[in-house]
Amino acid sequence: MARHRLPSGTVTFLFTDIEGSTRLLNELGEQYADVLAEHRRALREAFERHGGVEVDTQGDAFFVAFPRASDAVAGAEAGQDALRGGPVRVRMGLHTGEPVLGEEGYVGIDVHRGARVASAGHGGQVVLSQTTRDLLDSAFEVVDLGLHRLKDLSEPQRLYQLGTEQFPPLKTLHQTNLPVPATPFLGRERELGDVLALLGSSRVLTLTGPGGSPGVGGMAAGDAARVSRRAAVRRTPRRTRGSPA
Repeated sequence: MARHRLPSGTVTFLFTDIEGSTRLLNELGEQYADVLAEHRRALREAFERHGGVEVDTQGDAFFVAFPRASDAVAGAEAGQDALRGGPVRVRMGLHTGEPVLGEEGYVGIDVHRGARVASAGHGGQVVLSQTTRDLLDSAFEVVDLGLHRLKDLSEPQRLYQLGTEQFPPLKTLHQTNLPVPATPFLGRERELGDVLALLGSSRVLTLTGPGGSPGVGGMAAGDAARVSRRAAVRRTPRRTRGSPA
């Protein structure tokens, strides 16, 4: 894609990929090539009709940029409508930011954030970031999915779904308010294992230690992050002496 055609400034990214593409390939055999080509044709037509510019296409995935968030969401909706009833189910994710437009395309955290948002969804689902949601008007029906931790992003992200169709929980590190450590937690692997084993048979576990004990907070956060992949975990702020019970 020629660089001069890519929108600049505030841009909304749309990422897509086919859910269960390997399974679909095994089921369809040689017919998969035709199904994949029809999927590409339908999505390209829907995205181009709403002003989208194709940034990249690899295998069964699209990366498209739109100058306006509303056009990007309308394009995603049109793309899902075009595929409805067919053998292909596509997950889509949208994020709006102000990426750097370099010589070979977009650069910056907004590209990675958009890709992470898309990977959290399911086939047939359109997931939006907070920044994209904030630019939409009441013409779009949107459901708040809460705060989610996404891989490699330091802060929980509030995500939304376009439409009210029911889907399984998002494929994130879990819906949680757990802080994400700035650096990896090293050491105490044995203690971490002991705590996880106890959590297998207990509903509540409390870790205590003298104020300022090195590693206690990090170990608690590390355990909670691992458990949060299987169950809901919430962080309760610590009360200081004199604060109300």
